[in-house]
Amino acid sequence: RVQIWNEALKTKAKSPYLNHQFINGSKVFDVKFCPYEDVLGVGHSKGVTNILVPGSGEPNYDTFVANPFETKNQRREMEIAKLLDKLPGEMIQLDPNAIGQLRDVPKEVQKERREAALRAEMEAKMKQREKNEAKTKMKGKNRASKRYRKKQQNVIDDKMMAKMEAKKAREEGYKKRANEEGRGRPGVKAGAASDAPVKPDDAPQALSRFYK
Repeated sequence: RVQIWNEALKTKAKSPYLNHQFINGSKVFDVKFCPYEDVLGVGHSKGVTNILVPGSGEPNYDTFVANPFETKNQRREMEIAKLLDKLPGEMIQLDPNAIGQLRDVPKEVQKERREAALRAEMEAKMKQREKNEAKTKMKGKNRASKRYRKKQQNVIDDKMMAKMEAKKAREEGYKKRANEEGRGRPGVKAGAASDAPVKPDDAPQALSRFYK
């Protein structure tokens, strides 16, 4: 059984304000009011029971002290306000004598700062220019088609063998005709042992392969 008395410490009451009887003789362990609400929680051997107690809650609570319905932003602002209340006013207030004044910097220091900023800007531009030049030089050298052709240069297959044999046959044909006709291969001057005549001085360069 739970008995609730109304202002029993102020005035002498003849009977309890509210009387609640649990079934099966449950043993009560703990009771506690819900903040700002007319609800009393009772913990007993059979579980937990909530009892409505009209008038037990606070009808007019101070939101600046404790607000049960405050949002996340309100709780953050309340924490900041509490921290500011702990600080003295001298730490928050600005010095009126220091407002509007400028700190005089010597001209030599100003010149050094300008030169340092200019040097830093020039170095940054040079680094960016070198980086762009390196990108321009490497442009197109890492394409998939170029890598594939480079790999195929070292691969010897039937097509490569056929090209090598055809080239060798052409070289042998040039040499054979040059020995038979007494002239060199196209694009090369005739040898000294051939029967070709000596090149005149007024002969064009395109006909040099027909002369010694």
